[in-house]
Amino acid sequence: ENRWRSFHFWHRQRLGAFPQHLHDYVEILYICTGESTCTVDMTLYDLRAGDVLFVFPNRIHAYGKPMCDVENYALLFPNSIPVFDETFAHFVPECPVLRGAVDADTARLFAAAEAERAREDSAYLKGAFLGYISIILSRLLPKLRLRPCVPEENQLERRLIEYCSLHYTERISL
Repeated sequence: ENRWRSFHFWHRQRLGAFPQHLHDYVEILYICTGESTCTVDMTLYDLRAGDVLFVFPNRIHAYGKPMCDVENYALLFPNSIPVFDETFAHFVPECPVLRGAVDADTARLFAAAEAERAREDSAYLKGAFLGYISIILSRLLPKLRLRPCVPEENQLERRLIEYCSLHYTERISL
């Protein structure tokens, strides 16, 4: 199992299926072209070009197999970004999908973050990503309808997944 504590960014031409999982960082998926499906907290959502998916920390989610190529940007980062950390700690989206939320300026921010990632010589890459992520969040988070987090939500499923994550090298019985 990969456990990351830094910023991760991908620009992909395909979106693969991925089984249910959870993690303690924030995941943002911007669909540029194509269509796919995702499940967040046991609810199925369709994803189309221009949509943005927000997966807050510790939310069970999965990706379905797309019917065609799906160009996308994926951002994964710790939930401890200043200014936004309280939002990620105490709220969840009513609906994690923002329909057609990316305007031309925001699309350029995703592209600029990709260009910065390509500059492997940058000693300040983490700072640059923090800047791009902060601006992207500043543009997109106000469009989400948030509600307070209820700690008991999906408690059984979360406990099962956490147990399997901790004991996956051992024999696990029912």
